[in-house]
Amino acid sequence: MPRPSPYPPLVLDLDDMSPSGLRPSPALAPDAKEAPSDKRNTAPPTFDLEEFAKEVMADGDGTASPPGLPDPPESEVRAISDTTKTGPPPPTSLYPERSAVQRSSSSALHQELDELLASRDYRAAIVVADQILADEPDDIRAKAGVLRCHGALEEVYASRLGSLESVPRVAVARADIPNLALDHISGFILALIDGSCTLEMILDMASMPRLDTLRVLHELVQQGTVTLE
Repeated sequence: MPRPSPYPPLVLDLDDMSPSGLRPSPALAPDAKEAPSDKRNTAPPTFDLEEFAKEVMADGDGTASPPGLPDPPESEVRAISDTTKTGPPPPTSLYPERSAVQRSSSSALHQELDELLASRDYRAAIVVADQILADEPDDIRAKAGVLRCHGALEEVYASRLGSLESVPRVAVARADIPNLALDHISGFILALIDGSCTLEMILDMASMPRLDTLRVLHELVQQGTVTLE
């Protein structure tokens, strides 16, 4: 004996002109009733936001409190309003004593520079001027001191070398030059000496500060590496 089907039977409708020709049993027909609505009632806001915004704009200082909240004390409201209008106070120096120390040190260095220039100690004066310019690159007195020292030392080296129209010559054999204790600057100046160029011409060809070139030439002459004619 066949077991009964657990599913409801399908009814064949020959008059139905649909493609399937089948329609579900009334037991499977969808319920025509609408599903119950899940709408939930929401509580209205405790106060009107638009009205509150209008009140704040009308007050002008933006210190109004929402309904239900206590107003801040008048002293706090006045302090907030004053800060908004005037802004925070300007920051104070973190190291006020540092500027005083720098000024004192700079004053002492300027005094030392003046004393060295007065005594014509130009080498030491250049060192002090460089210390001032390290902290104050735009210091006019230090810059003027450096220029004065360079000019004075150039005159000293030029007078020791004699006429700048003199012709320097290498006094050692070319094969012995590598054995000389020369730095790269001295070796460069020595390579410019060919026995026909004058000191003035070498100063132009070196493309170095005039004071440095004169100093190197003077040292080469003092060492006996170069002679002047």
